[in-house]
Amino acid sequence: MKKFIKTRNYYHLITELAFLIEQGRNVAVRYVNTALVATYWLMGRRIVEYEQKGKERAEYGESLLKRISDDLTKQVGKGWGEPNLRAVRQFYLIYGALKNDTHCVANICFKI
Repeated sequence: MKKFIKTRNYYHLITELAFLIEQGRNVAVRYVNTALVATYWLMGRRIVEYEQKGKERAEYGESLLKRISDDLTKQVGKGWGEPNLRAVRQFYLIYGALKNDTHCVANICFKI
């Protein structure tokens, strides 16, 4: 009978540990996604502000995106091609109404 209880308790322990690991993974994914969204929004904002140089509208900035892409790729590695930079720029243009000095999403704050 003791062996059965130990086996049952051990199975329960493993089940609980697996559940905790899965919960931790899910929380990590949410925080990473939140940080990425905030990063992309801030990148888009900085690109748009640089393009506009204080004006209401920017001049055509495709050559700027190419230059940023080349320089970012040299500095931080792959993943920042022109299509991705256009996407973060567009993301900011769509959701650009967030205009505080500090942006916090899920307790992750970015000072602008």
